[in-house]
Amino acid sequence: MSAPFTWFAVLLPLIMVAVAAYASSQAPEAARGADQPARTVATRTLGPRIRDLTIDSPALGRTAEVRLLLPRRFQAPADRRWPVLWLLHGCCDTSQSWTRSTDVVELAELADVLVVMPEAGEVGFYADCYKGGRKGPPRWRPFI
Repeated sequence: MSAPFTWFAVLLPLIMVAVAAYASSQAPEAARGADQPARTVATRTLGPRIRDLTIDSPALGRTAEVRLLLPRRFQAPADRRWPVLWLLHGCCDTSQSWTRSTDVVELAELADVLVVMPEAGEVGFYADCYKGGRKGPPRWRPFI
């Protein structure tokens, strides 16, 4: 056997194992949550129009809190669709920030709108995680 053939015979299986290991470590992470729906695991009623939901989200890889400000004539299950306003908080706050720090509940313009206020974790970044090209949780775009 010649030297180039020996190196090729040794390197080819190693390259194949490395490619297979890389592919198997990437595919599940990238696909996780793509076909799995989020589900509400808890609901708290805080007033006539305010609900806090705990959502188990495969896209985020965890549960997340979402505060809802319901339209004044909202009934569940709703037989109609409502316009939706998404209020995203800034850094270092929670889904409660808009109702705690503003008068959003009293705004007459929002009486017939579903207002959704998700939390974004400790630092408040609503961004999909790139993770060096592997992607994966948190994936805010699919969650929202």
